Amino acid sequence: EAGREAVEADRRARRDWMAGAIAVTLDADERRQLEALPGLLDKLAAYDDGQG
Repeated sequence: EAGREAVEADRRARRDWMAGAIAVTLDADERRQLEALPGLLDKLAAYDDGQG
């Protein structure tokens, strides 16, 4: 249980750090582009070129 709590605390800290970095570093257009990234990665992951 303590290990799981430590992992969750680490995830929260990383998420908070990333959110702060995004807010300070990226402009509005760059943030919109970043928001589109998960959908684009899903499309790429679903790609099947028929080669296995």
